[in-house]
Amino acid sequence: MSCFAAHMGLPKVFFAASHSRLLPGNTLKSIKHPKMTKEPDDVIPRLSEHTVWGSLTLFFTESPGLEVRDPNNQWHDVPVIPDGIIINIGDALSLWASKKLKSTVHRISWKKAPMNKDRYSIPYFVHPNFSKCFSLPRPMLL
Repeated sequence: MSCFAAHMGLPKVFFAASHSRLLPGNTLKSIKHPKMTKEPDDVIPRLSEHTVWGSLTLFFTESPGLEVRDPNNQWHDVPVIPDGIIINIGDALSLWASKKLKSTVHRISWKKAPMNKDRYSIPYFVHPNFSKCFSLPRPMLL
């Protein structure tokens, strides 16, 4: 978070008070999307499109299927890079940046994630504190 603050022209400790491990706290999850026995309807994605409400999310996965949506509503595959980390901007950081940084709209596609294999990911959700995040000013990116 200090890197984002510095990029925004703020003191490196700007976000420290709002990310001081108070409720709701950061969350590490292990997610398993189970394999399927029959092909699903293409209309419904494996995980519907969404953004995350927190500051940012670090995704650890070596399974294909994650897609992100660009400003023109086009979907793009997120490449699988061994030992790589995918970083998504969340709604809170987007609001702090007056939406100059965009929340990442993402989903899991059936077409890219093999149906006959379980899909695993480990997201680490970075959340601002409930009691502090609403009292910070919203800086503008230059």
